[in-house]
Parts: sequence; structure tokens; C-alpha cells
Amino acid sequence: MRDEVKIEEVIDILTKIGVRVTPQRIVITKIILDNVKNHPSFKEIHSIVQKQLPRVGISTIFNTMKMLEKAGVIRIFEWNGETHIDRPEYHVNVYCKDTGQLVDLEDSKTYASKLVQELSEKGLRIHGVNIIVEAECKSN
Repeated sequence: MRDEVKIEEVIDILTKIGVRVTPQRIVITKIILDNVKNHPSFKEIHSIVQKQLPRVGISTIFNTMKMLEKAGVIRIFEWNGETHIDRPEYHVNVYCKDTGQLVDLEDSKTYASKLVQELSEKGLRIHGVNIIVEAECKSN
């Protein structure tokens, strides 16, 4: 899937796989798509959704995230004891220990894809890839 995914494309994907597309799911999906590059935690997504849809339950948000993951729109991963979302494409993330941010390493898709290919050629069945490099990111 491409880096930028439009809400209309996601609605089409969900409809094709038989998911009922409700107004709540559309709002939650848009929030997720708007924030995915920042690797937000589930708590952060929940907080943003609550501002727009205060009556939506936590399970609706989590189930929407899982549905989007199953559809290949996002990837869910655990980091530092929290659930985060990310783009589904293979790439390298950098955890900046000094700022607490998770950021994408630009131009890392080729490296990550090559690693997956090499592991597959060794007979491994890859179920997911989560490459996170820990670093100090601020320059002195």
C-alpha cells in the first residue's frame, strides 16, 4: 500500500471485504490516517477520537484499528509497553531516546524489504516486521 491513503480508498477496501462502514468508523479511520505517520499510541488515538466523538467506546476504536490492520491499511505494534500504529510498508523506525519520538527513517524501504526477502529465502515465514533503531536524535 502507498504512503498516502485516502479515506475513500479505505472505505472501498472495507466495503469489498464486507465491513459495515458506519459514520463512527469513518471518523475514526480518518483520524488514524491523518496521524499514522506520527506512530501514535492507542491512548493518543483514543484521546483524539474522544474530542470528536465523546460517546464512542474504547472497544469501537480498538476494533476499528484491528479492522484497518486486517485490511492492510495500517500496522499495529507494541513499543515501550504501548500499542502504536504505523504504515504497513516495510521500513525502519528510529526511537529517539532523547525526545521520546518514533520517526520513520527516510529511504529505508529498500533495506527493510531486502532484509525480509533474505529471511524468506532462508525459509522463514515472516508474519510481521518491526525494525526500531534506538538513537539520540538531537544534534549538539
